[in-house]
Amino acid sequence: MRKQIIVALLALAATVSSVKAVKVELALCIDASGSIGTPDFNNQKNGYVNALNDIFTTDPGFYGTVAISVFRFASSVTQILATTEINNPADLATLTGAIAAMAYPGGSTALGPAIQAAANELLNNTIASDRQVIDVSTDGFGNVGIGQVAAASAAIAAGIEQINGLGVGGGANLNFVMGAGAFGIQVNDFGQQFEDALKGKLQKEINGVPDAGNSLALLILGLAMIGLAPMRRIRLA
Repeated sequence: MRKQIIVALLALAATVSSVKAVKVELALCIDASGSIGTPDFNNQKNGYVNALNDIFTTDPGFYGTVAISVFRFASSVTQILATTEINNPADLATLTGAIAAMAYPGGSTALGPAIQAAANELLNNTIASDRQVIDVSTDGFGNVGIGQVAAASAAIAAGIEQINGLGVGGGANLNFVMGAGAFGIQVNDFGQQFEDALKGKLQKEINGVPDAGNSLALLILGLAMIGLAPMRRIRLA
């Protein structure tokens, strides 16, 4: 029995040491459907790259506070980058490089499946966080796969805190925006207005709420109480 306890404690220590902690996990869902077109898709990518570089250059304190994943959606959903902690300029370059390298497929708008895929990624990775947020940019609305409202409702019910939206043009439907404090922004095009709005949006999402003070101790206690059972979601708050 004593040996079993020692083995369990060692396993607990290994589990806790493998858990990475950040303030927020952020899943970026980027529209690549046919209504956008190649020039504006490139503008959209450039907007993300410029906004991300700008906020980390302006406030280096953002390093170490956020982990970001990237999804591209058109007729189907492609995960461009798994959830990655942005701890230094090299990590930021990995993120922006992945976005810049995205090809433009065109096609339908799998917005609901994109929210679904982003939620699955946030809920099932090994990163601990105070909040989990899905961030969608689109010029339209979902027309293939699970509906965007149904996908958003399921994500919130599963524990995602916010699903926010950046709509471009009059055809963008942001009815998937849900969760406490969630918000949507409408802009006219994928030019400078998009980039400026995206920058402010990302800053607001990353700043979020203060870090939880004794979160790691609570996490350890929780792991012990559940007997090292697998955890689907890892939260600090």
